[in-house]
Amino acid sequence: MADQVVYAGKIKDLPSVTLQGHGGIEKRIVFGPERFWENYTARCFTLEGDAAVPLHQHDWPHYVFVLSGEGRVRVEDEEYPLAPLFWAHVPAGKPHAFERAGEEPLTFICIVPSEGDITSPAFSCSCGCDCGG
Repeated sequence: MADQVVYAGKIKDLPSVTLQGHGGIEKRIVFGPERFWENYTARCFTLEGDAAVPLHQHDWPHYVFVLSGEGRVRVEDEEYPLAPLFWAHVPAGKPHAFERAGEEPLTFICIVPSEGDITSPAFSCSCGCDCGG
């Protein structure tokens, strides 16, 4: 019997990976080349505790939608607050970082071209880790 294709569900029910090196960041692929979207990857990140993505840059943009919690995104020399229903854009080639603020975990959707996700063979991040870019 073939696997049944599921067209809707809870993000929390998708497989997760804990990214090491930044306090532990949980990542789930919502959409991507193996999940309905060939050229882009929509990742759901959750930052808890001291988790943060350090300042780094690469050749693709980020499109971010905050689901819950509070935090900050730094793009070049500017810092912007993040809270539920906020958005952020990180242009390609610009140094950027993400961090949690407040008591709750920071959860956000981050969309990148598919080569910008660590699951892509073309992935390369300037912070030298497996942060997911």
